[in-house]
Amino acid sequence: MYSALVLLLATVSPAWSVFRLEPGAFMKLPDQLGRTTFDNGAANKADYDAEENFLYVIGYRADVMHVVNMADPANPSLAATKTFNKVNEGLPDSVKVCRGGINRDFLAVSFEAPKQTEHAHVHLYELLTPATVNNDLVHLKDVVTLDSYDPKAMAWTPTCTQLVVISEGDPHEVNGVFTDPPGDVELLTPSFGYTVDRQSIPLHEDDLATAGIRQVFHQCDSVTGSHPMPPQSSRKQDLEAKTVHVDQNSMAYIVFQENNAIAKYDLTDFSPDRKLQFFDLGTKDWGNYALDGAYEDQAVALEERPGLRSLYQPNSLVSFELDGKTWLATADQGSIRRYTLATCRYDESVEGYDYVTAFGGRGFSIYDADNMNRVYDSGDSLERYFVSGSASQAEEAMFNAKVGTATSLQTSQRDRASPETGPTPSAIAVADWSNSTKVLVIANGLYGGLYVYSVNSGPSVNFEGYIRRGNPAVSWRDAYDADGDGVGEPEITDLLYFSDEGQSTVVAVSSKAAALSFYRLVENP
Repeated sequence: MYSALVLLLATVSPAWSVFRLEPGAFMKLPDQLGRTTFDNGAANKADYDAEENFLYVIGYRADVMHVVNMADPANPSLAATKTFNKVNEGLPDSVKVCRGGINRDFLAVSFEAPKQTEHAHVHLYELLTPATVNNDLVHLKDVVTLDSYDPKAMAWTPTCTQLVVISEGDPHEVNGVFTDPPGDVELLTPSFGYTVDRQSIPLHEDDLATAGIRQVFHQCDSVTGSHPMPPQSSRKQDLEAKTVHVDQNSMAYIVFQENNAIAKYDLTDFSPDRKLQFFDLGTKDWGNYALDGAYEDQAVALEERPGLRSLYQPNSLVSFELDGKTWLATADQGSIRRYTLATCRYDESVEGYDYVTAFGGRGFSIYDADNMNRVYDSGDSLERYFVSGSASQAEEAMFNAKVGTATSLQTSQRDRASPETGPTPSAIAVADWSNSTKVLVIANGLYGGLYVYSVNSGPSVNFEGYIRRGNPAVSWRDAYDADGDGVGEPEITDLLYFSDEGQSTVVAVSSKAAALSFYRLVENP
């Protein structure tokens, strides 16, 4: 379900901001050979262990896991780098820490096989301490083999008794044969000894149809290329899980980005007929907002677009408690599938169109978790900031930019994302500042940069500011090779908030720079 937005931003000027991000440390991470180079694949996802002050960071392409010592948040240090073997473990997809007490402390890492030629696995390791950080990783449980191939995300229940693992089900080849596995949701329950119970959560075609969940590909007559899509396609086959989050009440929320949907699953309900409850996220009407939809002018040119709607397609989701209720906040990135179709089902009797559909909400949304009604839409505020008079010249120079090549200037792809997903919000983090105030941080998933919003009772949302590290006057590689943070945070794939050791810390994980960008969240005097 979804509803019309009920809250609007009055302004995007941070002149009266209450919160701000202060840049802190900047750490470039090495690959398996210890090399720090631009785009070395050494950082994708992260999670934090507050008890030992360790930040775990996995790098998919580099096949590594870094352990960063955060005992002094202002001066983090690389405590260790663990290397994996593509044959024995695979390539790491996700990492999740959980501390639940005796026999319930786990470091979970999910792996996929190179080229997804075999089923994926989940390893449950012993959490590291300063005394063991340089030792080999120790398995606490048997390695779990999944039904799926690409376990992109995981989430623990608060008590560490259950681990939800989702797999996207990306199309790929197995032994030269095209395969398009369905998205997958599995529940792992660590049991006695080394045993882990595994349960596949069923996906029902009727449930998807009843909820009106988007099916990207239908039955097609033919497809160009050497590997045509299977002639029969179903909603279940087409479903792709992107991420998962479990709130403090053990309710799991699974995001199906391409399908523009969120599903709920109550992990406290052990009845035999429990199943996923799906919610279609609807579309955003751009007749009410302005956006930049073209790159030819390489300028910031926002216009209202009557007749244009876009799918929200969130990439990241968090929850928070406010006014005695649970709320969800999503970063509505957008996702575009590009396949060339020769002939596909359409109605030849219809001329023209009702409206054009684009990809991504180009902002963030807040939902009432009980009924999944959208109570807030950020509208066009992420792009409007750049015409508000508050943006610096260096910030305007990166408006809706793509990354481009390593040797290209950071500004060379300015405006290139405008006709696609615009500001491309890829990740979101929430700071539980007080009982009545939460702070949301939203990341630009292309050239980097962080937006800050406060959420108060109501909920009432206020824009607090924007910050981006980087030197747009030089190339990405030159900026990386120089000392400092001139490369910025291109392609942020994860965003964390934690309050520890007397500091409120935000960490942006840049997959393109293979770097960690640390900020301090502070309240203005």
